[in-house]
Amino acid sequence: FGAAVTGYQLTKYVTDETQDSYVKNDNDMPVFRYAEVLLNYAEAKAELGQFTQADIDKSIKLLRDRVGMPNLDVAAANANPDPYEAARYSNKNINGVILEIRRERRIELVIENFRWSDICRWKEGSMLTKQFKGMYFPGTGQFDLDNDGNTDVVIYEGTKPSGPKGPAYLKLGTEINLENGASGGPVIINPNITKEFNENRDYLYPVPIQERTLNPSLSQNPNWNDGL
Repeated sequence: FGAAVTGYQLTKYVTDETQDSYVKNDNDMPVFRYAEVLLNYAEAKAELGQFTQADIDKSIKLLRDRVGMPNLDVAAANANPDPYEAARYSNKNINGVILEIRRERRIELVIENFRWSDICRWKEGSMLTKQFKGMYFPGTGQFDLDNDGNTDVVIYEGTKPSGPKGPAYLKLGTEINLENGASGGPVIINPNITKEFNENRDYLYPVPIQERTLNPSLSQNPNWNDGL
């Protein structure tokens, strides 16, 4: 929890200790990754209503084969759309295979700076207002997260308990917030921040004031008021 407020630390791009330290990393940073090409192809075909099992086999299947995941079945996905995925979107007319392709993008392209563009392209800005949640805890107590026999996290109420150095001691309600308080639940991130998304404005960035000052002929994007 010292490195990730959710409790889940990212390991993407992380190499071994000889190649990954505070001031050194020899990992390549892709500019355009083949996985994105495959996912772009899959989404475009699906949105056009032209997606077949053959298209899956030359796109998403290649991604899943790397890690031994079963292939996506177009007919099964459309016949039984995942209700959890469907509930995520305000548009309730998305077919099952598009839901699966969007899930695939979310998983494959995590922390690669695609999520904002994806959400805007799908016109699903309301997703950005949902509560951000982290690891689940059943309540207060001591927790061995990696099952090595040692306590990693202590969640407590009242006075900080005495104990060995090493575990993260987190006071409930101040240093960590659980959805149902002492009764447990997922970690709630920034519980006092209200997130908003203006459907009539926020899909477009504002034109910078300095550019509008330099060129008075430039108009501002809808519903952005910069005072000029």
